[in-house]
Amino acid sequence: SDATDFTQQIQKLMALNPDAIVLWGATTTPALVTKAIRTLGYTKPILASGGVDSDAFLKIAGPASAGVYAAGNVSKAHPGATQEAFIKLYEGVYKIPAVTFALQAWDATLIISAAVKGTGGKTDGRSLSDWLEKGVPITATQSVFKFSAADHNGQTIDAVHMIVPQNGVWTDAPN
Repeated sequence: SDATDFTQQIQKLMALNPDAIVLWGATTTPALVTKAIRTLGYTKPILASGGVDSDAFLKIAGPASAGVYAAGNVSKAHPGATQEAFIKLYEGVYKIPAVTFALQAWDATLIISAAVKGTGGKTDGRSLSDWLEKGVPITATQSVFKFSAADHNGQTIDAVHMIVPQNGVWTDAPN
């Protein structure tokens, strides 16, 4: 969207006196909305998707990002070895910090690759889904995925890290 004025929508929300505002999106628009929310006097938490986990969001939102809680896919304080290896590779190639979407794309590639290998090279949907539903653990950047017929997410709650802005960078939220 090219919209930059969110005043009417925010005023309608604020009139309801919510305990928090949930904000879903990536980078620019959520940052502009966050600035507008704070400018209009809302001081309660803003709960955001991992799409805001970027330096660009923090630069645009600035001090208005205080009180934003986002669902991240990487522990900022304690990234696992697989996360660290991917981040080093990504940042070495692209010269910018790795963002959630990069990790998700990388993990999708790892999952598809494991499934194709696991099926002996079959690439039809039924063969791939049947193999994935066997629950073979697949180590990726966000977590170890273990799919089943009942769980097509394949991750445990430990894969989600709540993050908050602190001193201009994202960091793990305090427990």
